[in-house]
Amino acid sequence: MQLKRMGLVILLLTISQVVSADSGSIGKVAGKVAWDDISRYRGVAALWQRCDSAAGVLVETIGDPAFAVEIGADGSFVIEAPAGEYCLGVVVKRTSGPALGPPAEDDLVFMTPGQNGELFKVEIESGKTLDVGIRTDAWSFSAP
Repeated sequence: MQLKRMGLVILLLTISQVVSADSGSIGKVAGKVAWDDISRYRGVAALWQRCDSAAGVLVETIGDPAFAVEIGADGSFVIEAPAGEYCLGVVVKRTSGPALGPPAEDDLVFMTPGQNGELFKVEIESGKTLDVGIRTDAWSFSAP
């Protein structure tokens, strides 16, 4: 499971394809992550178009993120994407180095994947902003 988590987190850090859509079909998802011992956040928030967890194996089923943005210093993020269903995840770097670098021991993973492989699904609607609130549900990455 640790190898699969590592692979998924690496995928999260990969900025992938840009999906084109007219501005009328664009919506947003906004939120914030929070953790007690962090005062300034560095990391990335991402959306995946494929949210298939039927097999319980995320790396093979979820693929590369469709959209990703760097999170704000306060842990906030806003991702614009075409209307549709996505999985949302955030990696917060607690180690030195670039915010978009590979995960390291003790970096935090919020929402997708959850500690037990669960997915955090969101439905983006055209012309609207979905606010997922302040998320405090995270687990510490550990290298296999």
